[in-house]
Amino acid sequence: MRSIIQKYMEGRANEKEQKELLVWLRKKDSRVDFDSQKLDWERNLNSQYFPKGGEKVWHEIQDHMLNVSFEGWQHSKKMSWMLKIAAVFLLLIGLSTSTWFLLRGHDGGTMYTSIMADKGQVSKAVLPDGSIIWLNSGSEIKYNNRFGEGNRLVELQGEAYFKVTKNADLPFSVNNSELTVRVFGTAFNVKAFDSDDEIDIVLEEGSVGLIPLGAKKAVYNMVPGQHANFNKLNKKLLVRHVNTTRFTSWKEGIVNIFDQPLFLVIERLENRYNQHFELEEEVKDIHFTFTIKNESLSDIIKLMEKIAPVKAEQKENTIVFRLDKTQKLKLP
Repeated sequence: MRSIIQKYMEGRANEKEQKELLVWLRKKDSRVDFDSQKLDWERNLNSQYFPKGGEKVWHEIQDHMLNVSFEGWQHSKKMSWMLKIAAVFLLLIGLSTSTWFLLRGHDGGTMYTSIMADKGQVSKAVLPDGSIIWLNSGSEIKYNNRFGEGNRLVELQGEAYFKVTKNADLPFSVNNSELTVRVFGTAFNVKAFDSDDEIDIVLEEGSVGLIPLGAKKAVYNMVPGQHANFNKLNKKLLVRHVNTTRFTSWKEGIVNIFDQPLFLVIERLENRYNQHFELEEEVKDIHFTFTIKNESLSDIIKLMEKIAPVKAEQKENTIVFRLDKTQKLKLP
């Protein structure tokens, strides 16, 4: 199996080998072996592995191989459930080694597909029903093998942007521990990290209904241009109109920081650059407004030190923000 995994990573696996790999991944311990071999492959890559534009060509080869494989698989009803898994496994748009998946049995053989985006990465994938998702850094979605037939339910931990294929007979739902976002066909963003006290939903197109845990129907139906904030502690829902691009541009690699306190800013920086930060109490509520496009972390830190009385210091693997008392004395 090692040689087939190697071929898949390099875009050389044929249809038969792809099928064999999918069947092998159903076994209990296969994912661990797959992840280990994938990491070894990543470590062995050097800067010359992809020539200029080579990654794009590699991605196109993967998509082409998937289309060829689908033409043969669609004739087999026995393999229909595997198609749903393959749709994510092989249709990772802009496929990168930072995005990975796992399959596991649960409750009488139900299979689940999980897609994750590593820290510092944004991943894009196509679901079996044709819906497109973007996963932000450190985020994960999961769904079972009946997705697209008996349900269109995904569980989200983290932040994701959804462009949902319309299906009036089968609504699309995004679940987390406190709130369900239910739609029929629309474009929207959900930010719901388990560690956060709040859940944020931004709607760009269509409409969505918000259903709190335990409720049978939506307590609020959003319209385009609205941002909904649900507090998990007091169960309050606040809705306002916003410029939605400020909340959704991350999927294009742009991060907008708008009048946010430093303790929230570093969460965005940790996701963007996969870097751990610490704050002194004196600086955690200092507010910042700036936009990150292609800047390095060092450039962003220099900018932050210019616009506010903070000083960043490297302490082993952690960057610590402290109050810059010298700069503070110069403030009016």
